[in-house]
Amino acid sequence: MATYANVLIKTPLGVKAEYTYKVDSDLEDKIKFGERAEVLFRGKKTVALVVGISHEEPSFETKSILRILDDNPIITPELYSLAEWVSSYYVSSFSEVLYSLISFKNAKFSRVYEFKDSVQQENITLTQEQDNAIRRIRTSMDERKTESYYLWGVTGSGKTEVYFAAMEKMISQNKSVIYLVPEIGLTHQLIEKLTARFDKTRIAVLHSGLTDSQRLGEWKRIISGEVDIVIGARSAVFAPLSNLGLIIMDEEHDSSYKSDSFVRYHARTIAYKRCQTNNAFMILGSATPSIECYKAFKENKLCLLRLTKRACPMARESEIEIVSAFRSATVISPRLMDALKETLDEKKQAILFLNKRGFLHRLECPECGWIAMCPHCAVPLTYHKNTNKLICHHCHREYPAIKYCKNCYAETTTFRSYGTELVEEEVKALFPYARVSRLDRDVTSKGKNVFETISRDFYDKKTDILIGTQMVAKGLNFPNVSLVGVINAMSGYTMSDFRADEKLFDLIEQVAGRGGRFLEKSKVIVQTDDISSSPLLAVKNRDINGFLDNVSAMRQTLSLPPFVHFARIVLRSKKEEKANDAISKIKNYIMDLYQNMLNTNKDKIPQMNIVAYGKCSIEKLNDEYRYHLVLSSKKVKLLSFLISETIKNLTPIYGVRLESDIDPDDLL
Repeated sequence: MATYANVLIKTPLGVKAEYTYKVDSDLEDKIKFGERAEVLFRGKKTVALVVGISHEEPSFETKSILRILDDNPIITPELYSLAEWVSSYYVSSFSEVLYSLISFKNAKFSRVYEFKDSVQQENITLTQEQDNAIRRIRTSMDERKTESYYLWGVTGSGKTEVYFAAMEKMISQNKSVIYLVPEIGLTHQLIEKLTARFDKTRIAVLHSGLTDSQRLGEWKRIISGEVDIVIGARSAVFAPLSNLGLIIMDEEHDSSYKSDSFVRYHARTIAYKRCQTNNAFMILGSATPSIECYKAFKENKLCLLRLTKRACPMARESEIEIVSAFRSATVISPRLMDALKETLDEKKQAILFLNKRGFLHRLECPECGWIAMCPHCAVPLTYHKNTNKLICHHCHREYPAIKYCKNCYAETTTFRSYGTELVEEEVKALFPYARVSRLDRDVTSKGKNVFETISRDFYDKKTDILIGTQMVAKGLNFPNVSLVGVINAMSGYTMSDFRADEKLFDLIEQVAGRGGRFLEKSKVIVQTDDISSSPLLAVKNRDINGFLDNVSAMRQTLSLPPFVHFARIVLRSKKEEKANDAISKIKNYIMDLYQNMLNTNKDKIPQMNIVAYGKCSIEKLNDEYRYHLVLSSKKVKLLSFLISETIKNLTPIYGVRLESDIDPDDLL
């Protein structure tokens, strides 16, 4: 009796993805559900995933599978079901969801991630608050009362020790753990601590910085049961662990947990779903809770645990100053300059934070106001002095530096705003004897392990001043930092982003928390054009509860997330009129569909509103014009259904690309 296999091939939404191939006799004993196979598809050798095996002969002619790529399945039944749920919730192609999990599909050999020699485990004395939190979690684990916790702890309060204690308890019960961090760069410090505390042969690392072969090697170790702990960034939430008992999500507020690729999932939503499916515990943690989680523990949907004091007995919260930088002639204000000199004199270290890389931002003519824009994107170009080029930070195209205005041909140009490269130059000029390093994407893209090398040198006091973007604001622990300077607090602040105040508060509070973690005295100096900004004043006054209450009340009044769900459709086209026509057709179709639903059963259909319609705030990217439609409803299933039905039934328009996003992080 002949054998046939149904295989899944990666295709975009709305395109058939499952195909049938014959399994020749030499492969019948090898083929299994969840393995990768190589097939001939449209004349090319293609990697496919086996999702069904049958002996029923199809009514059409079939090609044969060329070879099986795995000895054992690489997708578990749980992950297969999870992918179906993700596909439905986020209105994504099922094949794209599955293939986003196995992003190593073309790997031909495996090489397991290798840990460096671990540092010696430190002797830790727990604070009373840490001990209380650990006892609460462990008691629930002993009693098998599955709960979701929120560990709200000020920066430096020792949240990691609470996580580790929970992990030890889970592993002692023969359960496995996923430990999520928002950025790849944060894994190296954490891995050192993990390998000092746990068996490093039972730890796996998953993140996009691994090669395909490394990722495949780690994935196979996990699925074979050789691993107790998986650590990684966003995508590690899909780790194929059996007997999953705990998911930890550190710095849960961070926007990096929201994917901006083809499948726009949020790791927090996936973690909730996996914990629910596996009857597993969840611990979310941050010094700056997201409004979503703040609402959840206010409604007792999360069990709140507080750490209000820093773990080091001698450490005190930093003194925070807000300094006006309006029309300042220099990047470093006189106040920050004095503080830097004092810090260096005391043999302490400083972090200078600016949320923009490059040398100077936005080249502008002082005569006519002309701005050097990317010809392919509706955004200003950024000048990078080290390469003497103008670079678009969206499409990454590079252009020669400009000496003359292209509009009025004036010989002089000026720059509005500045980046980390200019800050570095000015600091080196002011303090030529100081050892200065810069940490941003321009620097880390120059080679492997650059992030680890620079941060390790700073930790080891080989550097006096570290200048950086968001990379220096998240999770890193530097004991000798007594000064944090925020160069331009409002840099990157976007009024059209409904989360702008929350993101600004989180960022400044987090970067402020890098200082004084083991010191009695430390300062944070925040330079800003707007000294009345409510997020900055909340940081200065240590009024996080008041800030979160105010933002929550505003969101509820204006019917914004998390009090409603948003869904967004973005259409891209090289022809603006096509994108405009397409968004109009989609809006009309959705409104007609929704009205028909109301006419059929008005009492059971939840309310749906149009929040935004027309051009996106960034109306052009990479030569494509962008139009969007944003919907809102308290029921996310309604939004997913409306978008899914629209994609399924409307004829695609040639030359127009559609992207859908459930629970978007911003509307830009």
